[in-house]
Amino acid sequence: MPIILADAEKDYLTCLSNRLSNAIPGSQLKLCTQTEEINSMISKSPDPVLLIYNPADFADFRTSEEDTCRKIECWSLINGNKSSAADQLTFRRIGPTAELVSQLRQWIDNSAGHRDADPPESSVMPVIADLPRINFLCCLDPAGCRPGHNRKILKDLVQTYERVIYLPLMPTYQMSCIVNPDNGFTLSHLLLRLTGNDVDIHELGIYLQPNPEGYLQFRPPDRSDDLVTCSSETMRLLILLIRKYIEKVFNSCAILIECTGLPFSTLRSVAVLCDSCQILLPEKDCYATLAARQEASQLMSDLPSGCKIISK
Repeated sequence: MPIILADAEKDYLTCLSNRLSNAIPGSQLKLCTQTEEINSMISKSPDPVLLIYNPADFADFRTSEEDTCRKIECWSLINGNKSSAADQLTFRRIGPTAELVSQLRQWIDNSAGHRDADPPESSVMPVIADLPRINFLCCLDPAGCRPGHNRKILKDLVQTYERVIYLPLMPTYQMSCIVNPDNGFTLSHLLLRLTGNDVDIHELGIYLQPNPEGYLQFRPPDRSDDLVTCSSETMRLLILLIRKYIEKVFNSCAILIECTGLPFSTLRSVAVLCDSCQILLPEKDCYATLAARQEASQLMSDLPSGCKIISK
């Protein structure tokens, strides 16, 4: 469900967004600094919208009768003591966010409950205890990644799990399954913190943003080669952190880790920590195919016995 945060101070918005994303991973937060942006987001959303805003900055904002029918709910952020319209929840703009987080979690749960009430039998999630959650996909084709193949895997995961995360480990110009990043921390920032071993699993949510295809994506790095030049040890720490995050934070969650153009030492560090492994090889009979098969054979021999090897 879309959640709009609106305030005239962009730095304040970014700080508040990071704190809420940290407390509620995967929340769909949209940031606005102008009334026109609020109106545009509300008009484009087919789902109920929650607007958390500073009334002092948006005195010209008004909810119409049509907005009320479409379930547009407004909460206020104020600088002084709590005193606002009786029909609106009000929170202190500066200070602890515990109360806001609590109400926000309740709103998300209630909204999801209304949307999912009495689902048809065909839409009920299957039992997924035995299905792989950490999925490794690597393309060794000289032509590069295969967008149709990775999109199909993501679609299948979205239909199976309640939450799906996509992590592309490749140069940014090959990331075909992500959308433009919104405001927030990127993979570059996360990798930098991992070198100091300074990341808690509950902080991982601040590096994610929703993708329109139904999964969560990591915001790409600031520089195209940040992932390619990352050390194998830092990459290993990243996958370990993700494993703990998925196992402890979510009951029904899976991730697709797609790798292209990385050194084989790095690929091995990633693959041995995954539940399933799929390697796409070149289709032509040439030296590149022979080399790819040799490297793939060595990589798969290093996989733990519990890792499921998937053939195309």
